[in-house]
Amino acid sequence: MEDALAKGITLGTFPVTTCPIGVNILNQVDINTGKKNASDAAYTLAMHLLAFKLNQTAGAYECGYAKDAAMKADILLTSIKYNATGIYLNSKASLYSYALSLATILDKYNNNTLSTTDCAKLAPIQPAQKKSAEIASVVTPTTTDESTFRAYPNPFTEQLNIEFSAATDTQAKLEIYNIVGSKLETLFNGPVNGGELYTVQYLPKLISSQIVFYHLTINGKTQVGKLIYNERK
Repeated sequence: MEDALAKGITLGTFPVTTCPIGVNILNQVDINTGKKNASDAAYTLAMHLLAFKLNQTAGAYECGYAKDAAMKADILLTSIKYNATGIYLNSKASLYSYALSLATILDKYNNNTLSTTDCAKLAPIQPAQKKSAEIASVVTPTTTDESTFRAYPNPFTEQLNIEFSAATDTQAKLEIYNIVGSKLETLFNGPVNGGELYTVQYLPKLISSQIVFYHLTINGKTQVGKLIYNERK
């Protein structure tokens, strides 16, 4: 586990930095109090997500169904601000069943019981919330009260997941540039709803260990950051 954690593993935005922390998460234990929280769906999801990421780091088999579930698990844990301590999702929480559905997929992957047919599926999306006695077909993973940006994993070897939101309804543009300032790709360009989280994927065709930069422009203001691509060996 120590070698895997040294490469950088996060659950949502929470970094798993030491083996004792990792062991507590795998045992569904609050890292501050030592209390086991097996009835909390967030701890169950974090346990299976960590096992999945450890297996992936060790070179376990590829499965799109499990990878999609892991991505959605990261989004869910981010939305509830998971940090391996406290209470998050008891049996009455609106996301309780959804968290367990993702955990079940990851558990099956970790136990090598997913078939080729399974791996061609997509993981379930977060269930819609009731609005005026009706149910919307989809909902956003989370909402925020300010502009945000997150890219994970970084460094990345295959797909990079990028999430962003704006504080108010506005226009947004997300672009990728190389180190000499030439634009490689526009990932998003259009209107956004305030407080709504948007997710896009970046699938690069780059040489080993190339550095690229994202330019995120929201409401006329641009932020720039570095992304690192390491070719899988």
